[in-house]
Amino acid sequence: MPQDIQDIRRDQAGIPLLDEIRTSLRPQDGGEKRLPTLLLYDEQGLKLFEDITYLDEYYLTNAEIEVLENNAAAIADLMPEDCDVLELGSGYELTLFKQQCALFEAATTAVPEDLDGTNNTAYEDALRWLKRPEKQQRHKWILTLGSSVGNFGREEAATFLQGFANTLGSNDCILVGLDACQDSHKVYSAYNDSHGKTHEFVMNGLVHANRILAKDVFRLEDWKVIGEYDESAGRHQAFYSPTKDLMIDGVYVENGEKIRVEESYKWSSEQSSKLWEKAGLVRRASFGNRTDDYHFYVLAKPTLAFPLRAEEYAAEPVPNLQDFKQLWAAWDAIISMIPEDELLHKPIQLRNGHSAGAYRTQILSDHFRTWNRSVSARILLKLQFLLTKPLRDVDNPELCHDHSEIPDSWPPVKEILDYQARVRARVGESLSERDEANREGVGRALWLGFEHEAMHVETLLYILLQSEKILPPPGPVPNFEALGQKAKQTAVDNEWIKIPATTIPVGMDDPENKSDSACYFGWDNEKPMRKMHVPAFEAKARPLTNEDFARYLYGTNQETLPASWTQQTSASLDNAKTVNRSHHLHGYGESFDRAFLDGKFVRTIYGPVALRHALAWPVFASYDELAGCAKFMHGRIPTAEEVRSIYEHVDVAKKKEAEKVQTVKIDAVNGVNTRPTPSDLFVDLENDSINVGFRHFHPTPVTHLGNKLCGRGELGGVWEWTSSTLEEHQGFVAMEQYPGYRAWRFLGDSSEDRREEIIRQLVPAQLSLWQVDAT
Repeated sequence: MPQDIQDIRRDQAGIPLLDEIRTSLRPQDGGEKRLPTLLLYDEQGLKLFEDITYLDEYYLTNAEIEVLENNAAAIADLMPEDCDVLELGSGYELTLFKQQCALFEAATTAVPEDLDGTNNTAYEDALRWLKRPEKQQRHKWILTLGSSVGNFGREEAATFLQGFANTLGSNDCILVGLDACQDSHKVYSAYNDSHGKTHEFVMNGLVHANRILAKDVFRLEDWKVIGEYDESAGRHQAFYSPTKDLMIDGVYVENGEKIRVEESYKWSSEQSSKLWEKAGLVRRASFGNRTDDYHFYVLAKPTLAFPLRAEEYAAEPVPNLQDFKQLWAAWDAIISMIPEDELLHKPIQLRNGHSAGAYRTQILSDHFRTWNRSVSARILLKLQFLLTKPLRDVDNPELCHDHSEIPDSWPPVKEILDYQARVRARVGESLSERDEANREGVGRALWLGFEHEAMHVETLLYILLQSEKILPPPGPVPNFEALGQKAKQTAVDNEWIKIPATTIPVGMDDPENKSDSACYFGWDNEKPMRKMHVPAFEAKARPLTNEDFARYLYGTNQETLPASWTQQTSASLDNAKTVNRSHHLHGYGESFDRAFLDGKFVRTIYGPVALRHALAWPVFASYDELAGCAKFMHGRIPTAEEVRSIYEHVDVAKKKEAEKVQTVKIDAVNGVNTRPTPSDLFVDLENDSINVGFRHFHPTPVTHLGNKLCGRGELGGVWEWTSSTLEEHQGFVAMEQYPGYRAWRFLGDSSEDRREEIIRQLVPAQLSLWQVDAT
């Protein structure tokens, strides 16, 4: 249907640029002289810029048109019906504007009405319009295309986007066009074209300045435009420079001095990921051009937001109240995805239903918090039958380690939620009293409760994947077909990487008789610190994928699918688009019948996703299944020490790349531990290839990582198997507050004969291929 496209900007003649011109020419503390970039975009400037967009050297417009032409339908599919689309305006040519209109029409979009008000810039007009009560209730998409975000500095861009992010609802998005080109010659030519159009456009800014100043302060014959590409900053920059000494509005400007007027930043994948995080946004989808140096990003407010930098997510040994609130929000969000009539049911064969698991984590948090205090008899009674231990027999989930009988009925959901609220309030009270939180035993107890609850969030998500009745999380459903196509385009061969022999540190020192603010905590199986020698070996660069596992099943004529997959009848194949079956899957030369993929789906909390769209995802499977796949591919599952060696190898390489050296300072002679910094024990997780902290509610592709070794967290969002059994190591001491956490696994009686199978079969996880170096 035709769309009513209206301009919500007011008359821009009143924008107070006069003060900004005078302030920018008089920088504080002897800084660089500047003129406002907005001077370039008067009516004449927009016409000149349109001429620039038709130049072959100005690659940005053609790149953006290419992305739109190839992906307009996919982008429109992500838009909810009858949504408002607010285009922030970047002044590109009519051809691109028509592409936008076609996109809007495909999404049956309503377009903004006029806005009134005074003393606002164009962007402030947009924010004011978005904050209207009637607009807050409607779905909306905000567009900032033409890489106009690149005109802001790195920090300014985050602030700019954050302002709009704060107006988004659960189904709203921001569509950002962003230039990622790192070719310095190509970038320089785009802004310093052979026809001189770009310099004419920049020079027009001085004409605009004269009009605002109401006199000819800038005589054009006395000025020239200088364009530079700053490779270290990843930006092009434009300057005005006088050809002689001048006095401008009372400011002395020397011959040849440069006055900055515009910057155009280029954003690598890693830089854009950091930008989204700082702006409080998460990427829902992305679409790139053929050369992968220009992208459209579909961004939304995260359903859940966890910090990804070590100094933020591990700022102190004891989790703070904000940490707990983020964790509780995760619980609440995930529980809300379970229909109310399913809360007391078991999605898979388990001892207890969903509500029992939620109840148990709250009781554990309360128990740990009250350590070294009096614990009420009521809590102890509940602990007696609720603190269950892992399964004794994986073939019969009803057989568990010793504990009291399961009660005939669990408390009503309302009673559980009331109890949960009281526990959270008591945790908040403890955290509000800093001295109390750091008192010996209390801080450790709070940490134990936090860690335990976080682990059960992960476990619950794995369980829910196998439920047929789970509800999707808030926000738009990802376009899995488009994501699969992009993964196919960026995939590279999975290479073998040599890892040299090394000695690695394992574990940490964390004596339980110290102050709780002295250093970070660890579980008993993580202590004490020790060293282990790891022989040389080779490793495949990235984790195994659904495609790898499909080839294994096909090559060995197996019909049993992993629990993370499902098979459906032909009537359910609408989501699986037809593809060219004569084409071989990427990275393999042997024949593979793509008909094998038909009817097979990967379980997600959004529902089943056609396997052909999820081939680049890491595969979820049991230990035994992946051990068979590894053998088929002439590899094996790594030991725990080999996994640590690979992580250490990647960490060292990253530190060298960043020219940083970090060390843990330990005075072994005096027996005094200097408290380590967060970066000594933890890693930053901002890399776009790291899928943690609820950045996505589904696995992400890993096939683009085949030419470099994957490190911590770079597994697409799943856990990793090792072939090492969990055995008691020298120096192991069961923790005082939770002695049964690991000690049960170290018992030597016959009832533990299958503990190796138990550990391997409990949770589906991830395999990387490893191989011992024969040399």
